[in-house]
Amino acid sequence: NILLPIPGALRSCLRTPCGKLVQVMCLYWLCATAALGLVHAGGPGSFFLPGRHDFMESSSAARLAKHYSGFVHKYAPELRAEFDAAREFKNKTRRCSGEVGSVEASMLYVMIREFRPRRVLEVGALCGSSTRWLLAALKANGGGGILTTFDLSPHAPRFVPAELQSHWTFRQQDFLAYLATPEGHELATSVDLVLMDALHRNEFSARYTRLLFAKFTKPVPTFCHDIYNPLMMPPFRQCQKGLVLDVLDAELECIHGVISRENSHRGGHDYIYSPAQTSGEGAELTNWIARTGRAAGLVTFSPYAARDLALPLIETFERHSLHIDQINNPGCFFTVLPRSASIVPRRKRPSWLFNEPTL
Repeated sequence: NILLPIPGALRSCLRTPCGKLVQVMCLYWLCATAALGLVHAGGPGSFFLPGRHDFMESSSAARLAKHYSGFVHKYAPELRAEFDAAREFKNKTRRCSGEVGSVEASMLYVMIREFRPRRVLEVGALCGSSTRWLLAALKANGGGGILTTFDLSPHAPRFVPAELQSHWTFRQQDFLAYLATPEGHELATSVDLVLMDALHRNEFSARYTRLLFAKFTKPVPTFCHDIYNPLMMPPFRQCQKGLVLDVLDAELECIHGVISRENSHRGGHDYIYSPAQTSGEGAELTNWIARTGRAAGLVTFSPYAARDLALPLIETFERHSLHIDQINNPGCFFTVLPRSASIVPRRKRPSWLFNEPTL
């Protein structure tokens, strides 16, 4: 009973069936507000900086750089060990072309260490570079969490160290098809943390936001790879010159030159307009976030999109003898919110969004 000391007449009213319904609704509202407040306050361990910040704006980027540099200080000994393990892993998988960047891999590790999730979902592993980082973080947390990985290729189990596989399930199958099963629905509604690094196409994002993200019933920290990677875009591929700090300015100068030439040929239409525009499935992912308001804390460590954040953070890594061999870290981190805790107030959403059952 949630009744407080109140006048007798109102107490009697609240004891009626209608009054009890009001009490339940008030309790639900308090819980939803608390959940949203937890996300906006940074959540457990405050991996996400409290408040709302624009990583492309200089003052916000400085605050974000200081915040995430703090995690490098905190976890430097562990990260040094993981950098060594990652180098050894890379030597075993040289024929595999895909891997997460060192900065974002470190932040994935930190996110798991801070949030301490019980169930982690990875979609897309290839040879297991990101898988190894996820499992190492879960082991550092005490080994209580489990990771489920989906990939159509069979390579990851060959390379992931055996000592990390005791809390890992690998499924070589279509992830979206699995979501249509009862087991897939149970996974979607119980997962605590997600990594998406599979098919970098907007059609794929349109499906996983609807079939996975929309089903979350609690705030879920999420990482999506290759969202801010201009060098994935065909017009900009000619500008890739090494992905190291020494050539960053030359790459950016090349990208701006391509933009100027391409748009002059299109009558001024800016189909491409910035090295910070989204790539891969980023257009649809950020579109879904904007339509639904169901994300908080969005941040990337890409020097092409967030130079004022990425470069000071890379300097912090270097000061701790954590060498960043390539600077392209194009993924983005954010928390997917449950529908009840969307940052867009329901009464302010357009009616066609408010009535949309699949948000």
